[in-house]
Amino acid sequence: MRVAILDWGIGGMPVALGLQAASPGTEFLYLSDSGFTPYGKLAREPLAERVSWLLRQTDTDLGILACNAASSVLSEIQCDYPIVGIIEHGLRVAMESTGDPVGVLAGDRVSEDGAYSRPLAAAGRRVLTGSGQPLSALVERGEVSGDTVEAAVARCVAPLRAASSCLLACTHYPALSALLTAALPGVALLDPTPALVEHVVKHYALSDARGSGGLRAITTGSPQAMARALWINHARRLEISRLA
Repeated sequence: MRVAILDWGIGGMPVALGLQAASPGTEFLYLSDSGFTPYGKLAREPLAERVSWLLRQTDTDLGILACNAASSVLSEIQCDYPIVGIIEHGLRVAMESTGDPVGVLAGDRVSEDGAYSRPLAAAGRRVLTGSGQPLSALVERGEVSGDTVEAAVARCVAPLRAASSCLLACTHYPALSALLTAALPGVALLDPTPALVEHVVKHYALSDARGSGGLRAITTGSPQAMARALWINHARRLEISRLA
């Protein structure tokens, strides 16, 4: 079994690491598209075209979109193997949370699409939204502490301080959990990564895999920059090659 995990940058790495821990016999390939326009800045059609193209560059059996922006166009992605997106699992985690209002911290593309706010509101939940657009770029650069980052976090979560819980609707944001917790005292942070990992392992029987396994990465950006960010955020070293 070969599985590709895609994100614009390193945000989805906890998904890859969680899957590898649960299924060491599966071969995992992490796809980082950091050399391309940030997905949150793309319209739906070019985003779906780009993700479809990138997934087709891999010889895999299953694709996982560990990226909320990419998952927002899941229905428009064309690929000849199954694809799982993170949004449905983020919604499940938010729906199962108790108390209102529920906060959603997301990039502008996901917020503007209403990928979380519309279904939550339709289910009768009160929703507060906050834009975390600068945060993913900071994490991507390995900036996860210091006055500049703290100030950015404080600005992003200001609309969410009255929330009972806050869904981290970008896989980059959990890297800032300590700062988010400090800026949102008493607000439960909801990370959909464990729910996504659990679903994929169970639904695709990855725990039964008996191959040689492994995790490697390819990026359209700088392998050196990716390696640095991986070490700062996850203390991991990986084989990283560049996709032109």
